[in-house]
Amino acid sequence: MKKLQLCTGLALLIVLTMLGACKKITPEKPINQAEERGHDMPYSTDFIFTPCQVEGTGGMFVDKIIDKGESFTWTFSNEKPNHEPIALKRGTWYHLQVVLKNFAGESINDQYVTPEQALLHQFFLISKVLKEDNKKVYRTIESNIVYKYAETLMLEGKRNPIGFDGAFQVLDSATPDQFFLNIILVHVLPPATKINRKENTFYPFDKPSRTMGTRDLELYIPVTLK
Repeated sequence: MKKLQLCTGLALLIVLTMLGACKKITPEKPINQAEERGHDMPYSTDFIFTPCQVEGTGGMFVDKIIDKGESFTWTFSNEKPNHEPIALKRGTWYHLQVVLKNFAGESINDQYVTPEQALLHQFFLISKVLKEDNKKVYRTIESNIVYKYAETLMLEGKRNPIGFDGAFQVLDSATPDQFFLNIILVHVLPPATKINRKENTFYPFDKPSRTMGTRDLELYIPVTLK
């Protein structure tokens, strides 16, 4: 009888152990954002410039953009890089719309503004020139523009700057007459965030943090000022 009870107890213990093992949840492997970005990479990009008027330009954002002139488009693709300069007027506001496209020529912007991806992306526009002693290397100069983001999506109770839609003004004091607009689309790699935690603000349009993440897009648009 005792042997039967012992065997029964051991069998019950084995069954309970197996059930406990089945209930254990294997933790999900963290996503490597640098390799699995959660969106397609752009094959080509359209930058659509339109002279405009703006309203409500406090802080980083613009509340209203009113197009006032003829649009022109500067396009860059993996197959055909573009080195043609664009002509901009000092003191003028421009509505800037960015359209990322796949190989088929279809817009993939929507992939970048989902609730998950909107937390991880921000365009930056940096004024640069070629170094005098090395014409293959760029150096940053004081910004020739003031850029305002137009998105109304929210992040941690604040308007979330992304940059697919926005407006910029070429400063009256902009110099030299020829420079490059270095446009970067940053993909934030957690645990980094788009918010500067020390100051509790987003990074300015021309000063991305070196520790934010990787880049989904980077190119240089030659600019001639009028």
